[in-house]
Amino acid sequence: MSRSRSELSPSAVDLGWPHQVAVPADRCSGKHFDVHREFCKDLSLCTMGHSVGHEGVSHRVFCFADPGHAETFRQAFQGVPFYPADRGKGVRWMIWNRPPGDVRRVRKPSARSLRMERNFNARNDNDIVL
Repeated sequence: MSRSRSELSPSAVDLGWPHQVAVPADRCSGKHFDVHREFCKDLSLCTMGHSVGHEGVSHRVFCFADPGHAETFRQAFQGVPFYPADRGKGVRWMIWNRPPGDVRRVRKPSARSLRMERNFNARNDNDIVL
């Protein structure tokens, strides 16, 4: 299969938009497509994406340049982080080789970030008037 000269290659997408989120395909079509498009209009979403299969379930992969945008999208649509290195090679490029119970690259919050969040919440709780 060939692609247009103006179309980005998968490696170009991985380099320019390395923060990727996989969402089950059944939550990406029909009315959900418009919801995703509206949600992402101000985010760093790549116009190109791709699909992968894992354990008989098809997933749509959304690619972001900004890690904060990817995390916002992931939380809003119950997505899963997708790492390009887990994509199959050669004719099996569409297979997601995700290790079972994959929890890598999930950072535990630092003491500083927990302290900052606690201070932020305390400040906002004081502003609430009932």
